[in-house]
Amino acid sequence: MLTVVYGGTFDPVHRGHVAVAHAALAQSGAERMLLLPCGDPPHRDAPRAPGALRAELLRLAFADDPRFRIDERELRRAGPSYMVDTLASLRAELGPAAPLALLLGQDAAQGLAGWHRWRDLPALAHLLLAPRPGGDPGLPEAVLNGWQSAAAAAALHQHPAGLYWILPQAVSDASATRSREAMARGEWRQADLPDAVRARLRRGSPYDAALPSSGDSPILPPPTASTASAPVPQPGQPRLKSDPRVDPALSADAAEALLNTVRDALDSIKAKDVREIDVRGKTGITDWMFIASGTSSRHVKSIADELVRRAKAIGNAPLGVEGEREGEWVLVDLGDAIVHVMLPRVREFYQLERLWSVGDEAADEAASDQGGAPAA
Repeated sequence: MLTVVYGGTFDPVHRGHVAVAHAALAQSGAERMLLLPCGDPPHRDAPRAPGALRAELLRLAFADDPRFRIDERELRRAGPSYMVDTLASLRAELGPAAPLALLLGQDAAQGLAGWHRWRDLPALAHLLLAPRPGGDPGLPEAVLNGWQSAAAAAALHQHPAGLYWILPQAVSDASATRSREAMARGEWRQADLPDAVRARLRRGSPYDAALPSSGDSPILPPPTASTASAPVPQPGQPRLKSDPRVDPALSADAAEALLNTVRDALDSIKAKDVREIDVRGKTGITDWMFIASGTSSRHVKSIADELVRRAKAIGNAPLGVEGEREGEWVLVDLGDAIVHVMLPRVREFYQLERLWSVGDEAADEAASDQGGAPAA
């Protein structure tokens, strides 16, 4: 059975990765793919997201297909993540006769001669090349001198290593860089991400310009409800951070009306331990973050339902509601305000207050050191 290895930083995994992976299996006839998030890439900057989060996002992106498996050996291995070491370990596990292919973008193959011990790669695996629309159609000397051309995909199944084959159909030109830039601007709909990945990152993301780029960001539970599409805002509605169609000069009074609606809804349904955090200047996603607890899953859902009902009543339909099915953590995205309603144990575990208040705490400590009091 031919096993395809697809490595990369996946920072984050986007629709282009998913399209390439599915095309590689479909066009090569392979039945299994190992997706390997890189731990310490030797030829590029360190990933923005921690390895555990990137692996988790990969699981979300490929959750519905058992042919794909996430392999974390490069995250566990100390030192630079050299592909030759990864393929050598896989070859030792699979045996000398098992067909093994490394999936690589055809444009990325141009730099293959700079890889660590690249001349050892042909003895370990085939090379499966994925062309990018508009990419460089040529093959570098490293490929031509290291691997033999396969007449058809079937040859990859008949030999353990040493052949190269180009996928006959080019696939998506989505870019992780463009997705990160869109998320940093708060333009989540412009990020070319699988739905489950986008929903997960909306709950806490190292790709937002204001959030930490290391392991400080929490790894968050996956939402289950699909994000609703936003209606076209009307004059007088609050500014919706996630929607590029909105005029930023819309009424501040409307935004204040939304905040009061959220406060009233939380109070009326007896939400516990409500925390209201001003995140203006910290993120482009929203202006205000509310965190509240419910005493049970039913209570959490009831709070979220009341928030949605009251927001619609003032003409501010939510941009999305996530996590309703389980009722352990429900997120209601109202544009200028995002509300997290959580069970106490979930809230204690993820400590969103700490994530969003880290700058405020430092300012408070500084004021205290100078004998002053923090601003209200």
